[in-house]
Amino acid sequence: VGHVYRIHIKETGRWPPKIPQHIQQKYQINARGRWRVNGGRADLFTRLVERNNLRIFHVWLGNTSYTRNYFNRAYGVNSTDPGKFAPEWRKMMTDIANDTEIERQIALREKNKCKSIDWFDRHVVYRLVGRHLPFH
Repeated sequence: VGHVYRIHIKETGRWPPKIPQHIQQKYQINARGRWRVNGGRADLFTRLVERNNLRIFHVWLGNTSYTRNYFNRAYGVNSTDPGKFAPEWRKMMTDIANDTEIERQIALREKNKCKSIDWFDRHVVYRLVGRHLPFH
């Protein structure tokens, strides 16, 4: 996750790693709420990882069966509509959808004519490992 957000956590050997306060505030993972993933309480590190997962789904997968299956498993919601999620995740999803940096990532994906996740699953993943991606 650190490489995605260009952060460097100085301490090593601690799990989960301590997330610096400025990162917690920037990505709003320190907000109060009932943060839950897969039925369990989500600590700060899990929230940061899930924020990145939400970003990846927003930029690369969109409203696909992969996204809906993952959301159903992780959040118990078989939809990509932020209104169906718990308030904590709903706000994060709305922030991601309105983030100018993420809009630039989507524009770059479109400019480079990147293939869909479905294409990648059929033509790369299946040929390499002999099975489809999870959440297919």
